[in-house]
Amino acid sequence: MKQIEVKGGDAMQAFGAGLSKEWFPTVYLPLIVFFKGDLGSGKTTLAQGILAELGVTEAVTSPTYTIIEQYDADIGLISHLDLYRLEQPSDISALGFEDIYSDSALVLIEWPEKATQYLPQPNYIVECLYIDSATRNVNISTIK
Repeated sequence: MKQIEVKGGDAMQAFGAGLSKEWFPTVYLPLIVFFKGDLGSGKTTLAQGILAELGVTEAVTSPTYTIIEQYDADIGLISHLDLYRLEQPSDISALGFEDIYSDSALVLIEWPEKATQYLPQPNYIVECLYIDSATRNVNISTIK
């Protein structure tokens, strides 16, 4: 497990950029990453850094209300899901997750615990822990 303390949003985005350099190119396609953590813990900010490094130039926002946002990037299609508002775990099938999974080079999933039994096993689990208004601990586990 990799652990790092991150201070501030810019540092979180820079850390995300570093992760994308570490993860790509990869033999795992699609690469599945679960993001865990409380509201405001930095999950979306970290995703912004990852996507920016992969060539996404449009604004990356939390897909809390849309549930899924997709971006064209240098590596192919990136799908960013936020399952926070999912009412039933089985609702993931209504999103067309099978197509999302097969069409994407990278799938980032915030709040995966809302539908774990319906999701494929991730390559990485990233947990963002709120320490104070500027500081987060980020723990990254590799799943084999």
